[in-house]
Amino acid sequence: MPTTNLFPPARPTDGMVLDALLFATEQHDGQVRRGTDLPYITHPIAVSYLVAQFKRSRHLPELVAAAILHDVLEDTATSFTDLAARFTPLVASLVQELTSDSAEITRVGKLEYLKSKMTGMSSYGLLIKLADRLHNISDRPTRKMVADTLEIVAHIQKSRRLTAAQQHLAERIIAACGNAKEHPILFNSEMINAILSGRKTVTRRIAKGDLLKSPAGKPGDVLWVRETWMDLANTGIYDADGKPQRYAYGANCLPGSASDEARKDFGLKWKPSIHMPRDVCRLLLEVTDVRLERLQDISPEEARAEGCPTASLKDPVGWYRSLWQSIHGQASWEGNPSVWVIHFDVLLGK
Repeated sequence: MPTTNLFPPARPTDGMVLDALLFATEQHDGQVRRGTDLPYITHPIAVSYLVAQFKRSRHLPELVAAAILHDVLEDTATSFTDLAARFTPLVASLVQELTSDSAEITRVGKLEYLKSKMTGMSSYGLLIKLADRLHNISDRPTRKMVADTLEIVAHIQKSRRLTAAQQHLAERIIAACGNAKEHPILFNSEMINAILSGRKTVTRRIAKGDLLKSPAGKPGDVLWVRETWMDLANTGIYDADGKPQRYAYGANCLPGSASDEARKDFGLKWKPSIHMPRDVCRLLLEVTDVRLERLQDISPEEARAEGCPTASLKDPVGWYRSLWQSIHGQASWEGNPSVWVIHFDVLLGK
């Protein structure tokens, strides 16, 4: 029985990859990568390099062109008709296959959508999509993106047989997901409560030693918070869910509370934050931005984000100066040291 090709024999024109690059650059003009000032075109170019690196095929020029063009239907005014008229049917069809369905994402959620879509993609489409995911996960990923990516790759590996090139990309993605690291960070009880209430979304730490190495790592890394704590083992204290409460935290142990009474009855002592082990931690923060600047460069808006007790405070910088001096001493503010400015979102807090 004769077989029928989905696409007619490809006849890529001379310079098709260059034409795709020029077209995509024009269409994405003015767009930038999330969280950066980099022109958006740097992303599809990187994806095309990955495709060329991992795939060997007589259709490679078309695959590279499709990788360069993979976001033009989704993010620009380009139509499928425009692509079909300028490029080969294979290129146009691949770009259409790689375009997300926003209505379906709204209906089922992005994670489930991607798991289903990537499982059912053509072999060429999945190759480009994996290259796209590899570049995205290697460039300032959020903690949620890392978790979602690992779940997507595991689902694909379980649901379909991957080619050697696809498997290689999947392994690279898994390795890149491991680049998100955890770092301990100390906060006093006042700042813990400011974080939990949403008033504090940034912290400043004196820059020491290597000024190229932030104590908070890079965006996407996780900070596990060390705070004053107490072990309530064998005290008979229960939490709000009726389960034995193992630990108490100084930030929310109010005078007269059950854990405070247990402390008195059992002669327990608060343990310093520096001695908190990782498994006692209850508060995780995702780093969203890290930069180096002088302490006194802080703006009123940034001072408020440091945990200012009231949004209407007229001199938030003055408030922050007093807070800084209470921790580091009177002379530290006047010394105007270099500080790491670390912005974060709460991943887990209770």
